[in-house]
Amino acid sequence: MDALRAVCARHLIGESRRSAANRAMTSVKTTASGARAPSAAVRDIIAALDAITIDDLKLGARTSTRNGGGGGGARLAPPYAADDAVQYVRIHACEDYTIGAFVFGKRGEIPLHNHPGMTVCSRVIYGEARVTAYDFVDGEPKLSVEDAKLGRCVPQRARLVCDEIVRGGEGSATRVLYPESGGNVHRLLAVTACAVLDVQAPPYAVGRGRDCHYFELVDDDSSGDDVPEEGDESSKEREAWLRETLPPLDFSIDRIYPVE
Repeated sequence: MDALRAVCARHLIGESRRSAANRAMTSVKTTASGARAPSAAVRDIIAALDAITIDDLKLGARTSTRNGGGGGGARLAPPYAADDAVQYVRIHACEDYTIGAFVFGKRGEIPLHNHPGMTVCSRVIYGEARVTAYDFVDGEPKLSVEDAKLGRCVPQRARLVCDEIVRGGEGSATRVLYPESGGNVHRLLAVTACAVLDVQAPPYAVGRGRDCHYFELVDDDSSGDDVPEEGDESSKEREAWLRETLPPLDFSIDRIYPVE
């Protein structure tokens, strides 16, 4: 974990104050073959994330506080989260980036949501999760939580980037989503108890264009309920219509902080 902290500090200090075009996480180079290569920051963060193990998270030495409220809580123990719970273990937080792990019980879910103007490097550390991700076809639409509250949002056309079961453990790959590509709108559903480690840069910032927005699937052209395995290309190129909405009333995330 120290290596990941050091890499992020080296590359990402000042990330929130850079222009979108000059952010270390979003800059890419075009290779001779025409492929887009990730930035040095992304490559180094991927390498650091790929080396993380479940022991590095030290989940048994954390304390839970419901929805970020005050006060302490009980230490966590395996399997670390109740069956339908999602808990967020904060490892580092500053205005430029965050490092944290989402810990899911075996039925935990984070509904469809986005990361506006953000780049996220993400890896399943243990367990299995179903990842369903989309990008908007016509660029990021104008979004409004107020319109969502009033039911005034219209469906937006999106392209399915992936819908597959991702397995954690040794050899599991880090995924990267960018502001307008890579599956910026995604849903995470635990298949077994699992944990997903994220580096987000710059982090969410309410009122500064980086609010979290939630979506519902209005329609898609899928023909069945089978979920492809990781790496299966058959689910790609499907299109769907997504509409901004409010998160489910029963959705919440426990905030987990280090035991002092």
